Amino acid sequence: MSLKRQAAGGVFWNLLNSGTIAVLQFVHLAVLARLITKADFGLAALAAVVAAFARVWVDLGLGNAIVQRQQLTRDQLSTILWIGVGMGGLVWLVMSALAPWIARYYEEPGLAGLIALVGAGFLLFPVANQYLLLLMKELRFRSIAIAEILAKLASVGVTLALAAAGHGPWSIAWGMLVSEFMRAVLMCAFGLDLLRPVWTFQPRALSDLKSFGMFQLGTRMIQSFVQDLDVLIVGKVIGREGVGIYSYAKQLVLAPILMIVPIVTQVSFPTMARVQAEPERFRGLFLRSLRTVIYLVFPVCALLMVTADEVVILCFGRAWGATLLIVQILAIFAALRAVATLLGVMMNACGRMRRQFFWNLAQLILAPLAMVPMADRGLTGVAWGWTGLQLALVLPGWLALVRPVCGATVREYFGLFIGPLALSALVVVAGYAAQMPFAGHLARLAAAGVVGGAITLAANAWANRDLVDLLKRGPKVA
Repeated sequence: MSLKRQAAGGVFWNLLNSGTIAVLQFVHLAVLARLITKADFGLAALAAVVAAFARVWVDLGLGNAIVQRQQLTRDQLSTILWIGVGMGGLVWLVMSALAPWIARYYEEPGLAGLIALVGAGFLLFPVANQYLLLLMKELRFRSIAIAEILAKLASVGVTLALAAAGHGPWSIAWGMLVSEFMRAVLMCAFGLDLLRPVWTFQPRALSDLKSFGMFQLGTRMIQSFVQDLDVLIVGKVIGREGVGIYSYAKQLVLAPILMIVPIVTQVSFPTMARVQAEPERFRGLFLRSLRTVIYLVFPVCALLMVTADEVVILCFGRAWGATLLIVQILAIFAALRAVATLLGVMMNACGRMRRQFFWNLAQLILAPLAMVPMADRGLTGVAWGWTGLQLALVLPGWLALVRPVCGATVREYFGLFIGPLALSALVVVAGYAAQMPFAGHLARLAAAGVVGGAITLAANAWANRDLVDLLKRGPKVA
């Protein structure tokens, strides 16, 4: 089967996977907002951020080598797996030992137990992640979609049931643990034919991956810390209720991004890795992937800015009205986050870990400078500081990453943004115009959604004709 035909199936199944999970996540947030307090959600959000930072240590940065390196032996793959399992247990123990100190820093005694419970998922994450990457490398996205959707269903069910029973932030922690368990079981079941691990541990077999793993680990550590630094700052300066409001807003704006971007990136990463030795094809794949993503993401974020008031009040309740302005600001951040994700995929696909590491190190230095002074202005100040930094890094991102790695000129790269920005402006104008005749929140949301959605779909039917063709052929491919 040709690479193009496999990619067609990948796009279809990724769309089904991402779309289903985005809907489940939205329902999850909408119902959960009525079952737990903002303070409880903030406490769980802090535990999740700590866990996300700790998780990057689990595979020592070797995981993405499974996709990027085209030939790995069973001994190498088994060694990577056992390293992950061992590190998962070690990281959990260290994280549990540090949890009381972290709780004391945030002056939240209940945080320690939540961190320890969420961290138990590290015992399962290495198995799920390794088989996910093996399935992704073989472009078996149907198996990935089934596993991810079933895991999300189980997680949402457990979380909402426990929240309804009055377990507050613990309901979220148990839901996360159930998700990791289901992912590990299902990914292993679907991918066991690709790797039946042997009881071998040969670190020397990974000697040629040390540099890759070291810079990948450093990059992911910094990325994890930087991506959630705004939440950590809010938690310390404003408190856990502020974290709850801010985290809800952030999850809301990222939900469509997490739906749209993986549709492209989970296919483009392995396909770009396969053609990394062919500069012209590599550049073409990257530019087409970026164009596809921003034509989808930018107008969706613009529509979210227009309908933020209606979405927050109708879906989460008036008690969460403080998230409105934060949602509008972070919608800009979400659009830029999608671009940054594509840059990361490009760097991973060609193994340029050193350059990516120093790029993220620079962001780590700049992020506190952008956000901490703004924290005195409250949640909106942090949101503006974080979003402003992402805007300031757009041109340096081309200079430091895009031009030297794939050779795209300034005209080729920035020319891609003209159409999506014009489309986004049209969506904003049309969305506000569609709302004007109506007073009720539901009618305003429906009017803006229908008009803005129709414009977005029509524009993408023309701009992303390749994606439309792939989707038409997708169901025929496993």
